[in-house]
Amino acid sequence: DGRVDIRGIVSEPVQGVAAGHIDNSEQVGQAVAAAKQRIEQRLNIRITEAYAGLSGDFIRSVQVTDHVYVQDELRNGSNQITQRDLDELSRRMQSVKLPDERETIITMEPLRYKVDEKEVEIPVGAYGHLLSATYNFILCERDAFNRFSRVFREAGINVKGKIYASAAVVAESVVTTEEKEEGVAIVDIGSGVTDVAIYRGGVLCYIASIPMGGSALNTDIRMYDGYIPPRLIESLKCQLGSAVVSLTPDEMIQVRSRNRNLKSIPRLNLASVIEARMTDIAEYVWKEIRDAGYGKKLGAGIVLTGGVADLANVAELFHRVTGQETRTACPEIGITSESFEMVATPKYTLAVSLLLRGAQAGV
Repeated sequence: DGRVDIRGIVSEPVQGVAAGHIDNSEQVGQAVAAAKQRIEQRLNIRITEAYAGLSGDFIRSVQVTDHVYVQDELRNGSNQITQRDLDELSRRMQSVKLPDERETIITMEPLRYKVDEKEVEIPVGAYGHLLSATYNFILCERDAFNRFSRVFREAGINVKGKIYASAAVVAESVVTTEEKEEGVAIVDIGSGVTDVAIYRGGVLCYIASIPMGGSALNTDIRMYDGYIPPRLIESLKCQLGSAVVSLTPDEMIQVRSRNRNLKSIPRLNLASVIEARMTDIAEYVWKEIRDAGYGKKLGAGIVLTGGVADLANVAELFHRVTGQETRTACPEIGITSESFEMVATPKYTLAVSLLLRGAQAGV
């Protein structure tokens, strides 16, 4: 019925990446190979192809506007716009020269069309003398793109179609068509990067990557109390952490320290550390949204996803910072009901969304 059936999912910790930047291809490749081997053994299959997405502050979006004169008018005196005019405008966009030669185009999509300065939804068939369009270009630094591609190539995996900007696909499994029409911001809070994607009028209008995520929380907790072993911090944060101090129980929690003795920590103190850093992230996100011109255009509010979105009260914190209706989401759109329980956590949203986008592309 057009929905994706997920048979298995695994995740592996990755070394050699900082805020999306690959510093060591060998370490990243080992994580990819380990995940590939685990899922192959679990499902008794062999994987040679993959859909892939990358994120980091080396990715940005820019809007470009260009125009063509209606060809039909020049040929027979009519001024009806045809597919030929639309194709010519697309060719002009494909030949746009980037201001920075160190960047490459990941994708380009039309945001809106105008005929003689009047905005139209469907240009073909309309009448006018001048057809113009504004395209959203998603750009990536070539060096970061090539390092990412190399990891898959050396692992013997062929990337199907194209490498996606993660922010440009993460909405597929968590946001409805109606929300995209009304205006919605999807905030994917990962370990090292927080991605922001804004939809309005049914199209992706803007993306940004903030080089800060869950790993910053872990660092702050470690600095608060150096007796907590690093391997316990992640589970402590997820199980007992809270993004809002005022909504956190006033109780002591027991943590086994490096010397294996039990240590008591006020739960409110842990929440205070988390709230401070999450407020920083929320403020950065809200600044990106406002600077992009969409602060008053999010009819469907903000949708949080990614591993850190599972943190208690994080949606409430974002609501307090931004004033926008905010919800936390895990993948549920476009997948079978049998698949839902397997991926019912925000940390799997991007992986599921990549599968959905690949299925839609049909490559």
